[in-house]
Amino acid sequence: MIGLGRYPHQSTDTWLRLHVEAFEELGGVIETVVPDNLKAAVIRAAFGVDGGTALNRSYRELARHCGFKVDPTPPFDPGKKGKVESGVKYVKRNFFRSCTEKDAAVVEDLLSRWVIEIAGTREHGTTHRRPLQVFHDIEQATLRPLPPARFEPTVWKEARVHQDSHVIFDKRLYSVPWKLIGQAVWIRATAATVAIFHDDARVATHARRELGPRSTVDGHLPEHRADLRHRSRSYWEERAAAGITGAGARPSAALLARLTAIPWLREKLRRLDPADDPRQISLL
Repeated sequence: MIGLGRYPHQSTDTWLRLHVEAFEELGGVIETVVPDNLKAAVIRAAFGVDGGTALNRSYRELARHCGFKVDPTPPFDPGKKGKVESGVKYVKRNFFRSCTEKDAAVVEDLLSRWVIEIAGTREHGTTHRRPLQVFHDIEQATLRPLPPARFEPTVWKEARVHQDSHVIFDKRLYSVPWKLIGQAVWIRATAATVAIFHDDARVATHARRELGPRSTVDGHLPEHRADLRHRSRSYWEERAAAGITGAGARPSAALLARLTAIPWLREKLRRLDPADDPRQISLL
């Protein structure tokens, strides 16, 4: 049993961090991990002998880094699952039933002590041995060494390149070469960087924590568009207003309807002097 970790959800990032913290608590890496078929571990489960299993890319990267095998439990076959759920029941009925503390940090400290002083020294109902003694005498020697460098949590996500040469990840836009518009790519994100791959080749790298809603590399855009993104909002406001009220052909009602659907532009047009072009202001 490992001490309490405060994680309110079962995201991929949480799943990876729990593995890293568990291995560090044990002082080594186990040879084989047998996870259930949660999406943070298994993308596609094998439903038969000939069926293939597809692991989550992030989890697969963690397994390579730490050097353990992944052997997911077969779907709808509880008999082949580990007995870890029995240990969870024991913790709930023994420790948490009598714990009245509400502060998570205090509970974590109490649980760590309980694992060593009570759970680890009791006589196990099946083996009739003390779990902590079994770990020191037998199990600890089978652990693989911890990797030299701590694993950096990584999230993989498949995306499609939009018409503006960007992909969306975590509510932010990141540019890729414009020739990949419409194609599927893979995003690999760490706490500091966002890398984008196409056909297993890296095509873009961005800093993840920069300010603003998008990260754009000029070289990713077509030549005729690269300089346009540096023009200010006032430039486009003035150009739009001049195009509507200036001399020349009258804009269609459909075009005006689309323009006035934009809140800031609609307000800009409402402030125009009708004397400029009474016919067009009346359409707003």
